Amino acid sequence: MRKIDTKIGDRFKNLDGHVAEVLSIKSALDIVVKFVGYNREISFRNDHLKTGNFKNRDAISVYGVGHIGFGKYKAGTMCYKKWQSMLQRCYDPSFQERNPQYMGCTVNSEWHNFQNFAEWFNSQYCEHLWELDKDLLYKGNKIYSKENCCLVPKEINNLILTNNKSRDS
Repeated sequence: MRKIDTKIGDRFKNLDGHVAEVLSIKSALDIVVKFVGYNREISFRNDHLKTGNFKNRDAISVYGVGHIGFGKYKAGTMCYKKWQSMLQRCYDPSFQERNPQYMGCTVNSEWHNFQNFAEWFNSQYCEHLWELDKDLLYKGNKIYSKENCCLVPKEINNLILTNNKSRDS
């Protein structure tokens, strides 16, 4: 058994500047902390706490609204890229400047947590490279949510976009 000098009440700052306080110590591989300002208790390894190499997955980190959340879904996947692109369309001013059709679009707060989006995304029938569409089901819709969105083949989405530009309401 490894001897550790970490004590209950110790605080550690991660590489992103978030502070976690030690609540209990089960072993060097299982130290329960709570991030200051957040309610979730989570376990990390002592060496990760000491080096700052631990993440607050509840902290806002994507386009000012999104956070990874705690769960089974990981960043770097195709699903994550779809989620990140959706947030970019709604909350990145430079993207909206180049693509003004996305001005006024928002994402339902439930989907600000990547885990919730990924749960919905992975429950949908989807071929590789299908696209997230917010206004196929409801023309003119400006809100990305599980009630309003669907996944469609790129060719269908492009056809809809082309037709929308050439037809009136």
